[in-house]
Amino acid sequence: MDFPFDGLVDCLMSLAIHQNKVEYLAFALFNVHVELEGRVRYVMLNEGAKLIPNPEMTLKGARDDAILRILGLEIHEAIKTSRMRKKELEEGNLVTECVSMIFTDRSDEGAVINLSLGLKGGAQIQNKLYT
Repeated sequence: MDFPFDGLVDCLMSLAIHQNKVEYLAFALFNVHVELEGRVRYVMLNEGAKLIPNPEMTLKGARDDAILRILGLEIHEAIKTSRMRKKELEEGNLVTECVSMIFTDRSDEGAVINLSLGLKGGAQIQNKLYT
């Protein structure tokens, strides 16, 4: 957990994701098909084109219903109250960059999910995790 002093991010929470959950979470949160071919991980586009991380790729644009279903009510509410999400909603963005996922092309590596949370919700989650 990090509480940056400037910018739109009030609280940044990073989650380490096990290598065998990357494909599932990419689809569940971002509706993106991440596939494996041998030891290489890549994104498969609808028409068959592939995006290969070099060396990594960041997914952004999670839907509210996916955040609620996968990450739960408390994290969903903490995201909803963040300054970044409020700005996105004012701009009419239905998906949020408050949830991002970074992964590499290596199938033996996990991923990192970063969450931009509101200050109060982030502090409450931090207290639960570290006390």
